[in-house]
Amino acid sequence: MGLIWGAADRDAWQALHARQAGGIQQHWAYGESLQRLGLTIARGMLRLDDDVVGLAQFGVRRVLGVLRIAHAGNGPVFATGLDAGQRSAAIAGLARALGLGRARLVLVSPDERDPAQTGLGGRRALMTGQATVLVGLDGDDAALRARLKAKWRNSLVNAEASPLKIITVGRQSPQLDWLLERDREQQQRRGYTALPAGFVTAWRDLGARDGTGADLLMLRAELGREPVGAMLFLLHGRRATYHVGWSDDRGREHGAHNLLLWRAMLMLRDKGIDALDLGGVDTQRGAGIARFKLGSGGEVRWRAGTYSI
Repeated sequence: MGLIWGAADRDAWQALHARQAGGIQQHWAYGESLQRLGLTIARGMLRLDDDVVGLAQFGVRRVLGVLRIAHAGNGPVFATGLDAGQRSAAIAGLARALGLGRARLVLVSPDERDPAQTGLGGRRALMTGQATVLVGLDGDDAALRARLKAKWRNSLVNAEASPLKIITVGRQSPQLDWLLERDREQQQRRGYTALPAGFVTAWRDLGARDGTGADLLMLRAELGREPVGAMLFLLHGRRATYHVGWSDDRGREHGAHNLLLWRAMLMLRDKGIDALDLGGVDTQRGAGIARFKLGSGGEVRWRAGTYSI
């Protein structure tokens, strides 16, 4: 098994990522977007004979001026068919090839639940795995609607009967910047952080170039001509990830988020997306959000955790 480091073949990378339905943090455009914002990205691609069989994209940062930390979120991504021994050897090779010196910490957070599936069997996780909600988008409208939980479906019916209007926002629209500003206000008010400012803009600009595989979908809910809710999704290969959502009191009263998410599910399916990642669930601190995500017909998918290699 050979390791290609640094200037990997983007097309081959994207092909394996799409074939394995990889998570957004291992998508080429994710790393490229962060690089445009000044972050350090390191990529390794594994070949067996003439086939690309693995990939790992690390974000690298320096802590306290000495310690360098490299983290591969949602990764590595391996081709189906590699056994645990091959994966374990590949992971060890990736850690060595990073070349970060002695004062380093190399972390991986695979998408799979079973650490043995990514060659991490026998290792202890530094952080326990988190859960995400994954909504399958296979089937026609009736099949998708049948998977909705009864209460969620009732809210959708009420939203469909309301005066809400859903519009699709173009990628270059100033409404995208408007939503990102609403999200920044939410972050300050609720005390959480997300990706760096400018990430979505970089992702959008990359999507305008052929071959990056990056795309986005933004929907906005209006009453009259006033915005009362919006959602933004990032598309990467065969999967999409929910990125930002906002609603005011009027939007919540009319079930704007139910209607926005439902319309997005249909549109994403029609774009060839197999599954929508709605993000993590916290049934204690975010019980309402967790119920909303699970009510959309999604299934909880646990991840193995974060490991030092």
